[in-house]
Amino acid sequence: MAIIGMFFQDGLTGSAWGDWANYTDSPLRAVDLSNKMGACPPLGFWDPLELSKFSDPVTAELQFSRRRVVELQHGRVSMLACIGYIVPEYFKWPGYCSPSMELTFEDIPNGLQGIGKIPGIGWVQILTFVGLIEIFNLQSEPKE
Repeated sequence: MAIIGMFFQDGLTGSAWGDWANYTDSPLRAVDLSNKMGACPPLGFWDPLELSKFSDPVTAELQFSRRRVVELQHGRVSMLACIGYIVPEYFKWPGYCSPSMELTFEDIPNGLQGIGKIPGIGWVQILTFVGLIEIFNLQSEPKE
């Protein structure tokens, strides 16, 4: 993958470790994102698909900040998902997941096999909770 990236950059700048300033169609022309955290040598700010290319510098900066926040959120969700996949191997909550169906937490198998055991209303509750968190978290003012 790294070699493919070097070949791609070679085509853009003329050398494997070329100067991004030589790339005239660079998204860095709208706003300088090369000094942001994560932009480091030898690639600097690398955006081969030009997802951060906007004609308005304010829009570019806002979209960059928003994407950083979303990237952190998705990373945290991924970490929690990994923990949620590992922990049930060693620990299960006592009591009922669904008292009306007499379904205990211990009756739910680990991993993907547990998807079919959770009642439909349980999935509705989970998706509603996650949706509310996403809606209210994305509508809040960003803090730096």
